[in-house]
Amino acid sequence: MSLFEKLFGSNKSEREVGGKPDQVSTEALPREQYEEDLPIAKEYDPDEDLPMATPVEEKPASSAAAFRAMGFNESRTAKEIRGENIVDFNDYKKQKEEKEAEKIQSVKLLIDFIKTAKENNITDPFALGELAANQSDIDRINLERAAELIADKKDQKELLETAGVPEADRDELVEVASKIILMSKVKTRETLKHLG
Repeated sequence: MSLFEKLFGSNKSEREVGGKPDQVSTEALPREQYEEDLPIAKEYDPDEDLPMATPVEEKPASSAAAFRAMGFNESRTAKEIRGENIVDFNDYKKQKEEKEAEKIQSVKLLIDFIKTAKENNITDPFALGELAANQSDIDRINLERAAELIADKKDQKELLETAGVPEADRDELVEVASKIILMSKVKTRETLKHLG
């Protein structure tokens, strides 16, 4: 028994004679008939509205990325519920600008303090430092913060330029800032001695 007979249950000659409906024709179609059966291609019309493609759902790059994104969203929602401040990582530039504005405001506060002291004939840096140390808590803390910003050599030049401090007044401002820090430490030490 040939392979053909095993597959189709009869030999080739029987199938040709039998004319069964499941008969397989191996003869080629004439070229004219083949071309008639082909669908006619439409010419491209640029004005014709084409069907919209179905949008492809975007998937995270990996399951780890999806897990991190899900965790971030959950923590953000939890913070919103608790009323905590939410850090927007896309808003870094704005936060940096706000910090710079706070620094400049602190420098201007110290400049105003020195001007007011000079109007009252207090020009000695040590006297200014002692005066700053004896201010109310909020004013003292703000003056100390400004003094620390000015005394920091790393960003000192850039900060004073941004704040608009004249070149001639910079050395005096830095000296007063260092004395404010010194007198603040002295005041803190005295307070601790009285307490303990």
